[in-house]
Amino acid sequence: MHPEMSLINLLILSTSGQGLFVLSFLFRVFFPEQVSDELLLQSGILAFIMQLFGIAASFLHLGSPLKATRVLNKLNHSWLSKEILTISVFTFLLALHLILIMMAYPKFWLEVTGSMAIVASGTFFISTSMVYASIRFIKEWANKYTLANFTITGFIVGGSLLISILSLSANNRPATDQAVFIVLLITFFGLITKLLTYRFNSRMYISVNEQSATGSSEPSIQLMDTGAAYQHFNTTEYHHPISLKAKAVQKRGVLLLVYLTPIVLWSASLLLKPKAPFVAGLSLLAFFSCFSGIYIERRLFFIEANHWQNLYYGNFNRFNLKNPFLTKTKNLSKDVSG
Repeated sequence: MHPEMSLINLLILSTSGQGLFVLSFLFRVFFPEQVSDELLLQSGILAFIMQLFGIAASFLHLGSPLKATRVLNKLNHSWLSKEILTISVFTFLLALHLILIMMAYPKFWLEVTGSMAIVASGTFFISTSMVYASIRFIKEWANKYTLANFTITGFIVGGSLLISILSLSANNRPATDQAVFIVLLITFFGLITKLLTYRFNSRMYISVNEQSATGSSEPSIQLMDTGAAYQHFNTTEYHHPISLKAKAVQKRGVLLLVYLTPIVLWSASLLLKPKAPFVAGLSLLAFFSCFSGIYIERRLFFIEANHWQNLYYGNFNRFNLKNPFLTKTKNLSKDVSG
């Protein structure tokens, strides 16, 4: 699939911002002595700004932005409608939560609004993942790893932001170390999930025939037209030209930037116990590594998606798969001519 930058920005900014707020709120609840309302307010404002930029980026993907409200007309049937609703609800609840903090409302109301925002965030992660996982004929998306990867990468990047904020605040080393330990666990789990995803994607196309290519059980399927020989919408939007070597290099880059480099930097921060300025430097390096790597990862998420119609146009470059319809037609032609 063609990687659309507006969608990539929406996915990264929204999931990372929500991961930042969820982790910050949970730290405030479970470690109130170490995480102040002021720090929660700072991370919450940053998360709110990320949601706004993510929503703004999504409008660049619309053909008619003035008709954007129509996306809510299919809430019962469309995951896309649920995605738009849940990100809007989360952003509203986050804004309300931040206002209550600034107005010094009682702790009870802060916990109520924060908990509601977390529930909205959870439904958003499910909805935005299912927008892609529900497309059954794109196997790279329609699997059990899509939701896990979306959620975990959001918490990795959001967690790296939280660690950076904590490391830059004065006299907050215990909270920083606790955040590093928790985000390290999330990152290790994310690394395992990503490796399993790559393994799954490499083994999904073992054999292809007319039935598996179309998802139909009809025993007799024939090719009636061999398609156009020039570039058009179907050949440019559903296919992104990239060599297998370049794709492999980018996958290694994702593993290095999103997972391995932050793991090394955060581990050094925990084990070596450097002074505060060095902790802040390591934390910022880890964040920039995650944030740059996640753009490669999300771009590959679209590039790797093989629409079955690419078989029809000869753009399906996985394991040199051939068009089963065209192969069958050629075989029939040989039999007739023989």
